[in-house]
Amino acid sequence: MGGGSSAALGVSDTPTPSPEPRPASGGRWYVAQVLSQKEAYAAEHLTRQGFQTFCPRFYRAPSRAGQKAAVLAPLFPGYIFVKFDIKADRWLAVNSTRGVIRLVGPRLSAPSAVSADLIGLLMSRCSGGILDKLPDYIRAGDHIQISAGPLAGQIAQIESFDDRGRVKVLLRMLGAEHSVSVTADQLAPVAAT
Repeated sequence: MGGGSSAALGVSDTPTPSPEPRPASGGRWYVAQVLSQKEAYAAEHLTRQGFQTFCPRFYRAPSRAGQKAAVLAPLFPGYIFVKFDIKADRWLAVNSTRGVIRLVGPRLSAPSAVSADLIGLLMSRCSGGILDKLPDYIRAGDHIQISAGPLAGQIAQIESFDDRGRVKVLLRMLGAEHSVSVTADQLAPVAAT
């Protein structure tokens, strides 16, 4: 997530795409804990100071009665990624930026960098800062747990999925198998027992 107005960076009911993070010349990615629901606010202030930020978002299925459309939500609520060179940049300024609580890491030393592979994977799954590719754990034939909605907690088998995030699962209920369509954000890997 890069620079722009608060509305363009905020989590809102309208699908306002944010620009892709621009490639930076150097540095590593770190995690900043931010105030609740202030990811866009903190990112905007960090960008104004010259820091590169990334806050991947996804379309969350309606969660309230009467809510008809999906809303954009941060993939990691309360956290954003910030890129800087710990040896060359004034990174301590991140901790005093509006909306930021602190950089994540040991309390009395430098923050801990995030794996470049993880950031690369997240960015490769985003378009305009919005997650648009299904996670690797969603494959036809696999068992999955439904994590949201009226069927939360149920274990199902994936039948098929499409590129819009809809997943058809086979659910065993009341002694019979039922084919149900859910969104990818309602699924989680089956918890190990």
